[in-house]
Amino acid sequence: MPLLSSLIAAQSGLRAATAGLSATSHNVANASNRDFTRRRVVQSNADPVPYANLWIGRGVRTEAIARITDTILGSRRIAQQGRTSESSEQYKALSAIEGLFEEADTSGIREQFDKFMNTLVLASSDPSDVGLRYGALSAGEAFTRTVRQTATGLQEQLDALSETVEGYEEGINAQLEEIAVLNAKLQGVVGGEMAAGDLADRRDAIIKDLSQKLGTTVHFNRDDTATVFLGGHAIVSGTVARKVDIVTYPNAQPDVFVSAGSGQLNVSSAVGGEVGGRLAARTQIAGYLDSLDTFVTDFTNAFNTQHAAGQDLNGNAGGNVFAFANSPGPALSFSLDPGIVGNPSQLAFSDGGGIGDGDNLALLVGLESSNIVNGTQPGLYLSRLTAQVGRDVASTFDAASQQEAIMADLDELNSQLNGVDLDEEASNLVQYQASYQAAARVISVTNGLLGDLMSLV
Repeated sequence: MPLLSSLIAAQSGLRAATAGLSATSHNVANASNRDFTRRRVVQSNADPVPYANLWIGRGVRTEAIARITDTILGSRRIAQQGRTSESSEQYKALSAIEGLFEEADTSGIREQFDKFMNTLVLASSDPSDVGLRYGALSAGEAFTRTVRQTATGLQEQLDALSETVEGYEEGINAQLEEIAVLNAKLQGVVGGEMAAGDLADRRDAIIKDLSQKLGTTVHFNRDDTATVFLGGHAIVSGTVARKVDIVTYPNAQPDVFVSAGSGQLNVSSAVGGEVGGRLAARTQIAGYLDSLDTFVTDFTNAFNTQHAAGQDLNGNAGGNVFAFANSPGPALSFSLDPGIVGNPSQLAFSDGGGIGDGDNLALLVGLESSNIVNGTQPGLYLSRLTAQVGRDVASTFDAASQQEAIMADLDELNSQLNGVDLDEEASNLVQYQASYQAAARVISVTNGLLGDLMSLV
């Protein structure tokens, strides 16, 4: 019996060494795969058997090829991926429109506004000079054109953000369904431990990518399934996946819904990731456009009102100088009034004192230092809007940098704990090779002894 026990023990050693070689080769092959989690062979002593007054060992029991993972770290990385992607996308979307408000650019809104007001100051030297009046109209046209161009750039970015956000829906729902399918396979441990580990790696990579898009979080369950959450709502639970709907509206903020029975839950405020970052940026950009609309509305009304109080070169009451329409919007439609374009004589610079009178012109110039735009001077209002854009871009850049640093730290920690170390694998390879050769030698020797024993019979 001891010789047979030796064969059994050696055979278990061969199995253990083979499993170790298999795990090692799998690790080495996936060394550059960032979504791979290292495998190791789990072993324990086989139960001994009694022989005479002794207990004879039967070798090693190969329990499993385990996937080395830390579920807490895994959950943190997935959640952090959502925060990192959200801040990064928000920064990229805002930085794309920063140039529209660049103060160093001589064609910026504030600079064009100053040029227009300066032409009015120049006209004060001779209010009846037609050339100076043409200069004022030309500067006014350049100013309104710059406002329209800026508003158009903002609107185009708003439309692009809505369009790209809507484009995420199909991919998100496909990933939710795939996670549920992989959960089902993991419950059955299809193909044994190695297959289960590979399925879990694939599922976790999908969850991380989903978090990058939507800012989801995850809880890993004891049955090897994963529950995926969005804003506290489980969007994948076991083998069931819920549907996500991204709804866009004309000139309005998109909404994100999660199916709930026969209805839907609005989870827009809980969305993170790339979608959340773009939605947050869209809210800020819409605010800049609203501020620009406020400027156009207040400035136009104040300027036109003061202009109407004067008289033009023909002695007629002043008409409108600027115009806008509520559709598509004040800033998008800001322009010189069609009635005054090409008609500098209609500029009402006088208050009725004669051709050379510029009293009303002085009042028009004085609007520059009056709190006519939301309780603020028009030039100061534009400067504050420009500064706000700059601060927001700088703030989101700092946030993105911070989140990326945290993500890098978590990835490094995961690599150290769960990643493949080629030096270690090389050492394991030598160890398992030696174990295999030793077990094979035991079998060979035992077989020879059994042959000698049989020859004596």
